[in-house]
Amino acid sequence: MQIYLEHIRLFSRNAWLFTLARFIFAIGIAITRVFLNLYLLALGFDSVFLGFISSVALIGGAVFTIPAMVLLDRLGRQRAMLIGAALSVLSWLISLIAPTRETLVLFQFLAGLGDVLYGMAVVPMLAEISGQRERTTLFSMNEGLTLIGVFVGSLASGFVATFMTQTLVLQAGSATAYQAVLLFSIAVRLIGLLPLALIDNSVNGSVDASNTHTVLKTTMPKQSTLRYLNPRVLLRLQSPIFKLVIPWAMVYFAGSLIFPFLNVFLKTRFDVSDTVLGATLGFINLSDGLATMLGPAAVRWLGRRWVVVLGSLFSATCLAFIGFNHQFSWVAAVVIVRAGLFNMILPIYRAFTIDHTPRAEYVVVSFILSASTNIGQASAPVLSGFMQRNFGGWDGPFLLAIVIYILAAGVFSWLMRSTPPHHSAPNSPA
Repeated sequence: MQIYLEHIRLFSRNAWLFTLARFIFAIGIAITRVFLNLYLLALGFDSVFLGFISSVALIGGAVFTIPAMVLLDRLGRQRAMLIGAALSVLSWLISLIAPTRETLVLFQFLAGLGDVLYGMAVVPMLAEISGQRERTTLFSMNEGLTLIGVFVGSLASGFVATFMTQTLVLQAGSATAYQAVLLFSIAVRLIGLLPLALIDNSVNGSVDASNTHTVLKTTMPKQSTLRYLNPRVLLRLQSPIFKLVIPWAMVYFAGSLIFPFLNVFLKTRFDVSDTVLGATLGFINLSDGLATMLGPAAVRWLGRRWVVVLGSLFSATCLAFIGFNHQFSWVAAVVIVRAGLFNMILPIYRAFTIDHTPRAEYVVVSFILSASTNIGQASAPVLSGFMQRNFGGWDGPFLLAIVIYILAAGVFSWLMRSTPPHHSAPNSPA
């Protein structure tokens, strides 16, 4: 604890501003996530369109990944984040002011460029505003406070909805009421850009080893990442990532059949209030953060393979309970527990893939994992929406997700047992 506090004292003004910016921005995003689907339903859109619109920004992000990489090099970290966030906020604003089918699709697609530009700059930005001694602590605190921001935003969203409804004399649950709350969330995101704009971009070099408030900028050769666009280079990777990514993609696809619609599912099946809905979604994010921190202890107890396998199987069990139980209190508890179990296994398996990867391929392996995540998150909601409308409501998506989780557990077990580690990888618990 003493070392942790010492590291926090080393945080620069830039580090605190950046952490505050992400915390506030996360609050705004969380409020949006709680009410977006409910707003679209109130406008008269069906579940198929909900699934499609939840995928559009991810598709846009995937399409714009390479341009975003180029812009990141040209604009610099801080400017890229500001422009990316501003583009995303502007796209959301137009989507909410003119919510036709065409404008929603177009501007959510453009929001994907803003999101990927903002997101890709986070890690290098953190590296540049920290020194070696406090860097790990800054990364952890920044991520933790971002999750807390999502928790705060989700928890507060119901109270914001009630306040906006009463203040503006709007009908609760109407499209206009939800639109007002979503516009408020956009304003919160704009406030989150202010600390980011105040970061002193001139602080970019390390004076000496004792001054850890600044850090020397290092640049990678331009070909280091872009050369993997050549299929002949990509297919010659020493890492076995193309087989290791299979169960990773499976669990993300399975989860994305259900959880982009979780607010709609809870609202329509249990008729919960906006306050209860927001609190439930908030505690899901709190569970994510706590479970992520408990992951290393679980690995020491069970071993890495069993944590991942059991996490997948428990997720399948939780989905069976969530999808076919009609007691809200129990379903809410299981939803929260399942979120923690699922997010516990993700960094553990990510570390497993890195342990089986030569250092020179870390970046491209991380990119492949991210791409497979986006593919599942973009395609599964569309399929889920179609199944909800044409094949008996929620039963089909839940049953398909459960089957995929069980199959993924088997693939996880087989791969983690049979894949030999890379010769330079450190020993890790199996």
